[in-house]
Amino acid sequence: MKIRLLIHLIIVILLAFLFYTSSSGFTKNRHAFYVSADENIRVMTYNIRGARGEQGRIELDRIAGEILHSGADIVALQEVDFHLPRSNFTNQPSYLAGRLLMNYTYHPNIHFIIGSYGLAILSRFPIVGTEYFRLPGNSWESRGLLKATINTGEQMIEVYSTHLSLKKEERIEQMAFIRERIKSNHHPYLIVLGDFNAFPSHEHLNSLRELLIDPVFENNLNLYTYHTLSHSYQIDYILYSPAFSLQEAGTFSSSSSDHDPLIYSIEVIEPQTLQAGTHK
Repeated sequence: MKIRLLIHLIIVILLAFLFYTSSSGFTKNRHAFYVSADENIRVMTYNIRGARGEQGRIELDRIAGEILHSGADIVALQEVDFHLPRSNFTNQPSYLAGRLLMNYTYHPNIHFIIGSYGLAILSRFPIVGTEYFRLPGNSWESRGLLKATINTGEQMIEVYSTHLSLKKEERIEQMAFIRERIKSNHHPYLIVLGDFNAFPSHEHLNSLRELLIDPVFENNLNLYTYHTLSHSYQIDYILYSPAFSLQEAGTFSSSSSDHDPLIYSIEVIEPQTLQAGTHK
């Protein structure tokens, strides 16, 4: 009896180790679509809450359908589950990428005994490089910044996905960290997307707006991505370098998450038309 229990314990430990170690960051390229010079690029940020719908059921197919319907070329996802019991042990980034015929990169913010939870970037275009940065903060839920270098066929684009803290003091530190990463990156084509957990009026957002364009804020657009019973707010953002120009911005209601996705259609400005310098 003791031997049988020992064998079962060893099997559980091995499985847990397998799930834990396999949930470190990884990238999969299976498709090689490219954009033509006159095409706009559609980018989306979406906190999917592990694809848990209003009734707590896992609704990954609905999430995939929403992304497909949006026509997004590049998608930054937050609160993505990897092999967690609560989401039926599914590799969510791989499943979504497979359904959407997209490439993807994933990196956990939090490791559990089994599985993990973190950030993903999906892309119609090849992902040719990735990097992950742990953000400052002392909360139990660690936060990160996932960077993907994406080849559209016309440009190399640096895409950053993040999910900032609920605590203001930590958000200020985290935005300062992101600002330094952006400031030191002299690449002309930069996009930062994510759940910032901050309202547009919060002053610490200005540290990023000094370097990047926030077109929703600059044009006084009312695009809300988070709702309570009495109010609606914007807490999800897409900011970009002056090498892009906004053509369209919007959201749509999601029943598969507590956030609505934010979507931009952006035009790439040719390098010869850019003024000297990459940042404002």
